[in-house]
Amino acid sequence: MKKLFIISCILLLTIGLFAPGCEKKDITYEIINTQTFRDIKRSLDVRLNKKVSEETLRAIALKLKAQDSRKYERTFICYYLPDMEIGTGAWATTHFNPNLDIRILGFTSEQEKNLKQRSDDPSREVIGSWLDESPFIGKKYTVFRQNGKLFMEYMFEDGGTLKMEIVEKFSDKGRAFRKNKGNNREYYLIDSQGNLQVWDWDQEEEVLVTTAKKIGG
Repeated sequence: MKKLFIISCILLLTIGLFAPGCEKKDITYEIINTQTFRDIKRSLDVRLNKKVSEETLRAIALKLKAQDSRKYERTFICYYLPDMEIGTGAWATTHFNPNLDIRILGFTSEQEKNLKQRSDDPSREVIGSWLDESPFIGKKYTVFRQNGKLFMEYMFEDGGTLKMEIVEKFSDKGRAFRKNKGNNREYYLIDSQGNLQVWDWDQEEEVLVTTAKKIGG
């Protein structure tokens, strides 16, 4: 019975309808890039307005594949969230290779919720927390003061953490921090929007590695 219900949800979504218990109909998406190579391969970049479930990704993938009457041996579909840049890693993929393979590479909605809700140690003076949703390497950053020292903590989706001592450094771009020991080329910058930028050096040039979004007000 459960299997039948899931199939019904998928079919209704594929034709633009939603059954009770399926995801809400405020989900939208658009194709922002299409590339084809003869009848061998079709590649799509798709912009989602929000995170969705694997079942919704399946429904969207089937619909997108069916929209082109031409048959391809392989169809590759990459999905990006509203603030993600194309080509820097997709949030999810649905590849027909040739069978459909669905992968969520970033945080799911549930994983994001869990990371944001994990409470901090009350002995810490928290300066800020940020969420980096980079595919495969996403994490929660927290900068805090404890026992007179500054620390940066990485918290991963599986609950694992990594803590390091940091020091505040001067920057005309904003409040910045770097590791107290080890690789001092990498540093963290709180920008004018309150987000956390991670910078490193590529030869003689500073490079923005990623920007983690501020959690809370």
